[in-house]
Amino acid sequence: MKRVAVIGAGTAGLAAAWAAAKAGASVTVYESHEKVGGTTALSGGVSWLPANHLSDDTIEAGLEYMRSLELGDVDRELVEVFVRDSGPVAKRLEDETSLRWAALPYPDYHSEHPGGRPQGGRSLEPLAFDAPDAVRSLIRDAPNRWGTITYAELWAGTADPAELAARKERGTFTAGQALIACLLEACFELGVEVKTGQRITSLPEADAVIITSGGFERDEQQIGRAHV
Repeated sequence: MKRVAVIGAGTAGLAAAWAAAKAGASVTVYESHEKVGGTTALSGGVSWLPANHLSDDTIEAGLEYMRSLELGDVDRELVEVFVRDSGPVAKRLEDETSLRWAALPYPDYHSEHPGGRPQGGRSLEPLAFDAPDAVRSLIRDAPNRWGTITYAELWAGTADPAELAARKERGTFTAGQALIACLLEACFELGVEVKTGQRITSLPEADAVIITSGGFERDEQQIGRAHV
């Protein structure tokens, strides 16, 4: 059995750990914080995923839009992989985990560009999620966020005060915490080991190491270590 080490327990790390475990690997996730979630847990949890299964978007339109944003420092092959894989990954997560998405009518930031969508549909939000205790105890607090309303409810004005109060009483997760909780639950179900409070300064012993720590791609010192 292949051993896979994942550094960082945000969305990217947990999704990678889940996929590796689904493929039959023995997976360990290392997180420097005492709780899981990284900056995702502090965020709205909205993922920009073109050509997803909840919209009428197309891969061709997504590629056209991404190419219109180029500033000369982009790997076109990686961009194409991202656009082509976004939809299938979003649907697979919904089909095989507790994660459920809602498509938001947020326009693209530059919807005036070729391939842009002023009507939205590329931004997906996790629905509210009641996590089991083993998961709940590991999710990072989000003191910067308030309430349990979702963006979809806020946008449409459909929030039910009684339901919001019930979510607060139950400790229901929304936004980034909901996304993390769903992925963490899926990882636990596959036997993924999650080690918190583990600051990694050298590559762990494993057949493959996946680095998803925040800001890594802009840190020349960390990149240099990874290539040694």
